[in-house]
Amino acid sequence: MNIDWTGDPSNTIFFVVPSQFAGLSTVFKDELFCDITISLGNGEDIRAHRVLLASASDVLKANFSPIYKDSGTTWSPDVGSAPAWKWILSWIYGCDQPLPSTLLIETLILADRFQINALIECISSLSLTGKEASILRQLLTAWAWPDVLTDLASKCVPIAALSEDLTQLLPGCALKNASVIIQLVPSLSEFDRLLLFRSTLKNRSDVPAAFFDVICEAIKLDRFPTSILEKCCSGDYSYFEEILGHPVVVKGRVAGLLLRALVVRCRNLEHALDNCKNSHLQSGFFEYAQKKHRSGLLAGIFNKGFEVEVCMPSRHPECSVAPCGILFSNTRIFGTDNHPPPMVLPSIELKCKDFLISPDAVGLKHGFRISVNSCKKFVVEAARGDGDVDWHVILRASDADGGLPVHGKVFKIPEELHDGTFFDRFRIRMTGNTSSRNYYLMVAWFDVFGRSIPKSLEPLLAHGEQRSDSLCPQQGQSSEKHSRKRKQEDG
Repeated sequence: MNIDWTGDPSNTIFFVVPSQFAGLSTVFKDELFCDITISLGNGEDIRAHRVLLASASDVLKANFSPIYKDSGTTWSPDVGSAPAWKWILSWIYGCDQPLPSTLLIETLILADRFQINALIECISSLSLTGKEASILRQLLTAWAWPDVLTDLASKCVPIAALSEDLTQLLPGCALKNASVIIQLVPSLSEFDRLLLFRSTLKNRSDVPAAFFDVICEAIKLDRFPTSILEKCCSGDYSYFEEILGHPVVVKGRVAGLLLRALVVRCRNLEHALDNCKNSHLQSGFFEYAQKKHRSGLLAGIFNKGFEVEVCMPSRHPECSVAPCGILFSNTRIFGTDNHPPPMVLPSIELKCKDFLISPDAVGLKHGFRISVNSCKKFVVEAARGDGDVDWHVILRASDADGGLPVHGKVFKIPEELHDGTFFDRFRIRMTGNTSSRNYYLMVAWFDVFGRSIPKSLEPLLAHGEQRSDSLCPQQGQSSEKHSRKRKQEDG
């Protein structure tokens, strides 16, 4: 509404008058002037107005035209439950009726199928905080999967997967639904995603012949070792068959995906190693040099919005970055203040709230000016749980090892200190003075590499005995060689 008080357009005043649907809701509830009957699946009939339904839905607008079969005085939806349709009809008429959370996914599917675009926008804008687990369970049983569900799942699944045991929820779930959900579980190895697909297919007699096609679309095949991909390209799918528990039938599309995975692995190698692109011009053997450090697991977890806590006894006066800056290899100065004996020698700890990690390697970098306060003697330890726990050495260094590298380095954990155990706490601890003969622990980069899994999916580790070649360490072995007394560690 606009009212020109002066006749001068520049002085026109605009009033925003909220729309109201009291009149529409009244004619709907009182069944006034209705011209169509909606017959729901439960035997209930609802009287409505064809023109209002057509104005809300592009599909119904077409169906109600004279040339289509639905142009009569009665219409029965071919999909959707009676409660969902009753709520949608009340929404079209502007009735003030909250949407039950248990109907959210089905209502969104129906809105997409019948192109009720305004309703899709309304539902997509809702706050889902605190309702992620309920929505996840609805997604698992959804009878259709339009693209709009993928957008919704991307908001809910990464949160809900940290509290819900998918190994119990996935069995019997539609493969398409499971595929999207498994893709969205955060910080999970591709081997563990295969184990979730195994849970989905468990004890099913209706496994579709093309199930492996769906799985290959959901996992990153280029993460698997070349030896496995090579066997698949030769027709040997025993690796995947043993994990999934079903025979694999491969057609042209999957064969193309496997070949592409091999190409991607080669391309990644060229990006990671110097001179690799020109190796065909080289004579004889030469050693490749790694170009740069990749991000570790904890940095990836932090970047996805999950909590990683950095614990340290003090901060160096020149340390200006946030605590989680230690997770990134481009940090230059980071560390503690001086803690000389008889004070406890300093340590820096990383704690992961929602994930477990089985470490294969540790990334470390000196955190101060070159040759100043460089830590020469240290151990890297791992533990699990809160409070006073047993720490297990996974890496140790002394003067002979050169200490923390100035430009950063990924240290492989020795086999004798690694048996596939999962931890949620990691720390680097000084065991002697620095190159400047003091006790600053200056570490600009500290992160771990290996296999991670949400704590809610720990039951998945029971399948660790499955064949996994070099992709996944064996689980369930004794961790006695990890347990050492402090005096042995420092020695």
